Amino acid sequence: MRILKKRAKEKNQNFVGGTMKTDKELAKIRLEFKRCKIWDKRCIKSLMKISINLINNLGQSFSSACGKCLRQCGSRIFSDNRMTVEKIQAGHLEETLKRIKKEKVLLIPQDTTFVDYTSHRSTEGLGHIGSTGKNYGLAVHTSMIISEEGLSFGILNQKIWTRDPATFGKKHQRKDKPIEEKESSKWLDPIDIIDKKIPLDKHEIWIIGDRESDIYEYMIKPRHKNCHLLIRACQSRNMYKSEGDTPTSLFSYIETLAIQANRQVEISRENRTETIDLVVSYDNINILRSKSSKSKPESVRMGVVYARELEERKDTKGKVKDAIKWVLLVDKHIEDIQTAIKYLDYYTQRWKIERFHYTLKQGMKIEKLQFDDAKTLSNVIAFYSVLAWFTQWITYIGRVKPNMQAKEVTDELSIEVLTAFMKKKINSAYEVMIAIGVLGGFIGGSKRYPYPGLKSMWQGITKLFFLKQGWLLAKSQLSDIYTT
Repeated sequence: MRILKKRAKEKNQNFVGGTMKTDKELAKIRLEFKRCKIWDKRCIKSLMKISINLINNLGQSFSSACGKCLRQCGSRIFSDNRMTVEKIQAGHLEETLKRIKKEKVLLIPQDTTFVDYTSHRSTEGLGHIGSTGKNYGLAVHTSMIISEEGLSFGILNQKIWTRDPATFGKKHQRKDKPIEEKESSKWLDPIDIIDKKIPLDKHEIWIIGDRESDIYEYMIKPRHKNCHLLIRACQSRNMYKSEGDTPTSLFSYIETLAIQANRQVEISRENRTETIDLVVSYDNINILRSKSSKSKPESVRMGVVYARELEERKDTKGKVKDAIKWVLLVDKHIEDIQTAIKYLDYYTQRWKIERFHYTLKQGMKIEKLQFDDAKTLSNVIAFYSVLAWFTQWITYIGRVKPNMQAKEVTDELSIEVLTAFMKKKINSAYEVMIAIGVLGGFIGGSKRYPYPGLKSMWQGITKLFFLKQGWLLAKSQLSDIYTT
């Protein structure tokens, strides 16, 4: 009888007051906030508990997910003038830098999204977003560190700011300002952070940007020899191939290049993953600075990769889809077509940053957050961003490292519940991913959709939380029966 009572006590220890204790629950996400830079170390425990509550209740409001006590703790922490985006993510950055130690090549895509709080009329300090001047919110620029295979290690840098309403409609005046005083400086920031935080002698870095990053000052910014840029060209800049050549426009020149290879790539379009066929050309050229630019030098040597679709494609309604045309600039000499294809593959990983912002806005529903001012919102978004990274990480770890042990991905209780749900033992990261995806509505089995997407995963994570509560509750009830 004493043995039975002891076992009952052990089974009940994780279930107190109708809710689960989370001492060992989701240890990975808790660890991301362990070294958060904060004025009172007791607040770190609160942030850890808040992270667990939010990740287990994705899509719910901050108040309903956290409860009264944690909501008050969180509001006090995030609204404190001493807190910043960098301090909130300091522990996450430390963990990110640990995760990249064994990687030789690191890809750092960066992109900007705008968070719309137009309907939150009482929120102070918001700036204009969009082109009409009628919408208000925050601008969020994120750079992430990912592997060549597309597994995200974490957030390198996140800049959140508001635009001054007085600057709306004065775009033409920006040309007279140095880049350090423009929004465009956001593209340069990761270079400085990489120099300070990452041992560049051990890694080859590729910073990847979309067409907005096609800035001459960005191309010529001094950086370590192992830190490179991969930019999708937006402007048909003047260029020449060799000394003494007559300058010509970039977009005209690339059309003269012979097709040198074919390549299948995966892209994300309209929230769907598609495999498309591209033809690829490459060359090495000199980009001339624009006449309005005062920067030096007058030209910069770049490699160019031109990838495009030749065949016309239609959607399910018969409408012709826009053909893919990518003009990619790299600050490194391209030796051969295999190297050009490698850079093309690097660029296809850029959409992971877009999927991150998609998770942040659609999965975390940050546009529904209600706080008093823009600074507090910025800190909350920085906190939610780490949770969005975790959701993305657990989505892709099963694809990139399918044989990783399940216990390295999630906790023992989750494995126990998923094993019961799937009616087979869960041993690997791949099996964890599939099981959570099935919980979230993933059907699977097709060649086109072999893996669950982000939406299935965040829905599955929430359902798993409630299954675990029911599992522990059932165990506690059964224990009471056997001990009476």
